[in-house]
Amino acid sequence: MKKLSFTLVFCFLIILTSYSQRENGITFLSSGTLMKNGMLGIRDLTSKTNHSYNEWFNPATNSKVEGSMFLDDDFHLGSMILKSDTLVEGVKYRLNIFSKQMEMFFNNDTFALIHPEKIKNIDFDNKLFAYVGYEEDNKIDFDYFQVLAEGKCNLLMHYKVIIVPKNEPDTPLYTGSPNDKFVQFKYYFYQKGGNPANLLSKKSKSILKLFSDKKMEVDQYIKENNLKTSNDSDLVVIFQYYNSL
Repeated sequence: MKKLSFTLVFCFLIILTSYSQRENGITFLSSGTLMKNGMLGIRDLTSKTNHSYNEWFNPATNSKVEGSMFLDDDFHLGSMILKSDTLVEGVKYRLNIFSKQMEMFFNNDTFALIHPEKIKNIDFDNKLFAYVGYEEDNKIDFDYFQVLAEGKCNLLMHYKVIIVPKNEPDTPLYTGSPNDKFVQFKYYFYQKGGNPANLLSKKSKSILKLFSDKKMEVDQYIKENNLKTSNDSDLVVIFQYYNSL
């Protein structure tokens, strides 16, 4: 009898501390202590977008734009955690680098996330993204960053895309480009504490200066493991090690 009573109490506590809701196939799971007057709906966070296809027309140059404005053209099933600790599942995502928007696919339609400030992180296609403030050209801006290492000093990847205008052939050997093109770039950033992210120099001296409080330990770790700060995968390992100290 005591065992049965304990089981009932345990189940009751689980019900009190968690609450789930489904909205058009999307699952919301939130801590009961954080719930206030119901759940924030997915449509409160999104707006319809016209970026349903990867074919763009640039009216300024009267040409089609080749290439992609997306990190990946395909949508990928993922999960999103709000700053209220609400977990949202059952939605597909892709990052629109050009418009600086996270696009979501559900109910057979494409939507843009219009309240990124309410998001803690979004995880899809084995990549974790966060909406981060960063410093550039002596001003603070916000955008989505891929989180590569997390801790005392975050290692972040920032993606950018520009449109390279079409150009006519200059010589018989150069065919030129009949259409505008999307060209993508990626940059490493670091972020300490709640400060804005800053562009990262991958030089070893700059990395060790960044980790000045654990400089000797990090330097020894790099040498013992024959790591190179110029190598992308090694850089992630170095940041992970520093964050573990």
